[in-house]
Amino acid sequence: MQHEKNDDIELLNTVYGTVTMGAGATEHMMKVTDDDALRSQFTNQLKEYRAIEAAALGRLHRLQQAPEGFGSMTKMMSRVGIKMNTALDSTPSHLAEMAIRGAGMGVTEIEGAKNSCPGASDESKHLAEAVIDLEHRCEDGLKQWLK
Repeated sequence: MQHEKNDDIELLNTVYGTVTMGAGATEHMMKVTDDDALRSQFTNQLKEYRAIEAAALGRLHRLQQAPEGFGSMTKMMSRVGIKMNTALDSTPSHLAEMAIRGAGMGVTEIEGAKNSCPGASDESKHLAEAVIDLEHRCEDGLKQWLK
């Protein structure tokens, strides 16, 4: 039982961290794009990230756990990298490429956590799958901006 709870917490923290990072990157890219259609795509992604984030947070609270997400150094490095990348090139094509790469990293992170947490609850596994589904839909939706 304790092992399963630990798997649940670990998977939920990975879900929470992944969508929090994705939401932060998406918010920044929304600010730097002049393309209304791309901004709309990012807005839709952000809503879904926030919904999954809230669900993971609620589940962690029910388990009497505070969310851990990713460490502050990881978050800072990500923010700096995104800001540098968008300062150099904020074209819709480059932003889409960055977001697609980020979505791929999110899928990799979640798949690894799923494999490491076989005892996680079905509810937590469902949230992990929701992130994977969102990331794949984001990739597909952004391909039209690639050049």
